[in-house]
Amino acid sequence: MIWVLILAAAFALVLAGVILLRKPVAKAAGKRSVRIGLLAVFAIVFAVTCILNFYDAMIIQLHLLVFWLFGECADGVILHVRHRGEAKEPWLTGFLRVLIAAYIGCVFYLAIGWYAAHHVWQTEYRLTAERDLGGSLRIAMISDSHVGDTFDADGFAELLHRIEQCNPDIVVVVGDFVDEYTTVEDMRASAKALGEMKSKYGVYFVYGNHDRGGHGECAFSAEELDKALRESGVHVLEDEAALVAERFYVIGRKDQSESRKSILELTQGLEDRYRIVLDHQPGDFDAESRAGVDLVLAGHTHGGLLIPIGIAAKILPDVFGDFNLLYGRETRGDTEFIVSSGIATCMFSFKTGAVSEYVIIDIDGKSR
Repeated sequence: MIWVLILAAAFALVLAGVILLRKPVAKAAGKRSVRIGLLAVFAIVFAVTCILNFYDAMIIQLHLLVFWLFGECADGVILHVRHRGEAKEPWLTGFLRVLIAAYIGCVFYLAIGWYAAHHVWQTEYRLTAERDLGGSLRIAMISDSHVGDTFDADGFAELLHRIEQCNPDIVVVVGDFVDEYTTVEDMRASAKALGEMKSKYGVYFVYGNHDRGGHGECAFSAEELDKALRESGVHVLEDEAALVAERFYVIGRKDQSESRKSILELTQGLEDRYRIVLDHQPGDFDAESRAGVDLVLAGHTHGGLLIPIGIAAKILPDVFGDFNLLYGRETRGDTEFIVSSGIATCMFSFKTGAVSEYVIIDIDGKSR
């Protein structure tokens, strides 16, 4: 539903832009050079639509239009200030200048967005445990890999090898490991790569809203995915708590799009040890804080993904989801919350509202 609204808004913006540009385009339509320029614009848009997926093509068209509209406004202001009522230069010159500037600006801006999506940064946090942890702990957090969108299984395995060099004590995967576009082969190879990661306590995993076809049919069944993960040695948690090495709990929650237990039910009867919650969507902070857990790790938001989606998500929580935090770290009571922008994109090849990242969390813990 969210993406339908986003697409509808994008088409509305494109339509509004076409209406605003109709007069200057009509004014220039009789000039041969301008006709050629306009033909080139639509030819490039058509080529992009054919070569890339529909969503990338839409993003490129929309950004080109925004840069064009901005250029028209800026050019008009500059000419007004420069000439102050004097005879202006031929309109054609201004049109071509704006068109070229729009192309350059759009290409440069989206090139940065492409790099932000495909280059994965390492983000680090350092926490102090107030509850017994039995010493220090290093967590490697991975979220929203959407294998097959930004990279395939080989690219995912290369990234896991890089994370492995950080020598984590435990690796946690916080949902949307795969999605509706992942092939069976990539799913199985990626699950195997996860299981082969070297860490003291292994890999712990929770499902997200895309993993089992929440937004369309996957190339594999939920049972096949679960089997591939478990047979690879990945600890899959579905509304359950695992006591790790008698030191701390990892509490894995089902995605909030599913019927699930409350956090109070999941923590009831646990020993007084450090509690780490894996919850794909960051939407239950108050309850998790009241439950007295120590650390909540989430993803899902992609840090806003594209400007202005992050801004719209804050203004329209009923439409985009009532996310307690879009990105970063927050403290509520005695509970720390960390939301990652994820190591990949979803549907689009660009990130302009955030960068791709995996997270390394060092916790200075108390000992008994």
